[in-house]
Amino acid sequence: MIDLDQILEGLIQRTGDGRLKWSPTVERNQFVTSVDTISVVSRQIVTRGILPTTSFRLEIFNEAGDTIEVVQSTDGGSKRTQRLEHLHTLARRSALDVESTLEKLAKALEA
Repeated sequence: MIDLDQILEGLIQRTGDGRLKWSPTVERNQFVTSVDTISVVSRQIVTRGILPTTSFRLEIFNEAGDTIEVVQSTDGGSKRTQRLEHLHTLARRSALDVESTLEKLAKALEA
């Protein structure tokens, strides 16, 4: 059986290395990338209420667009939850081109 944690680590590694580029979707806090014909979506889910909670979800789609696997954080302390959050942060930085924006800001502040 395929180890989803290994896939998660591979996504983190490739995204961190810049070999995997993410794009924003029409939904806020949701980003998508493709590996060959497989699409991967990372999303942050904020549940509002008396005690708001934040969770992270990774969805994997086959070439036909069918959801084949979903991995969702269950608590803030688990290693998988930390990985999902880290991947989402990397995906957001990639999709929103954070480094370029920060470089422009730093140059503007130098003047």
